[in-house]
Formats: sequence, C-alpha cells, structure tokens
Amino acid sequence: MSAPTRDAWLELRELEPIFHTAAYGPTRQDAECFVDENFWEVGGSGTAYSRDVVLQVVQERLAKGEPESIPLEDFQCREVGTGVFLVTYVLRQPDRPTRRSTLWRSTPDGWKMLYHQGTPINTQP
Repeated sequence: MSAPTRDAWLELRELEPIFHTAAYGPTRQDAECFVDENFWEVGGSGTAYSRDVVLQVVQERLAKGEPESIPLEDFQCREVGTGVFLVTYVLRQPDRPTRRSTLWRSTPDGWKMLYHQGTPINTQP
C-alpha cells in the first residue's frame, strides 16, 4: 500500500464519515453520485446491505434535516491499487463507537464508494 497524494487525502477526509457529512448534498440523488453501481456495505450486525437499501436509509436521514456532526478519529488513507483507496477511521457516535473502512475509486466523474464496513468497538473491560 502507498500513501495517497495530499489532494486525495483531503478530498476523501471531506467525504468521511460516509453519509454523515454535508459533502454529499441535500438529496438522495446527490448521494447517488458518490456510490458505485456495485456498492455494498456490511453493517455492525454483520448484515450485508445493497446499494439501494443504503441509499434508502440515507434518504430517510436527509429528510430529518442537517447532517450529524460526529467526531472522527484516527483517519488513515492508503492507495491499495491504481486509483483505489482504503480509508479507515473510528467514528465516535454517542451510543456506539465503531471502526469504519471504506473503499473509494477515483473516476473521471469524481470519487465513487465501492464498499463500506462498520464494526462496533467493544468498550467494556
């Protein structure tokens, strides 16, 4: 794995945490521009979700108003293939901290998410 360019790092940092930032725009159609046609996600429960299911959840979240402001820690970004980047970080939601990973691809149309996973962090001793 190699370090990304500074521009790639900054752009991807702005797009994370996925679907919890104003960078996507106020509508589902705006968010769709960032999601690859073959995107899928594995949630904290271990359940795999399709692109359509994830975008439906995003649409419901957007209908509630402003995006959440959630602290993000330990942001890392590595190029894992030509134009493909792995982003990892810890998301500190009040009720459930999670370790997150997203695969992004650089395209002529901008960044596209390929995959995302969130794994709850056990905070019990």
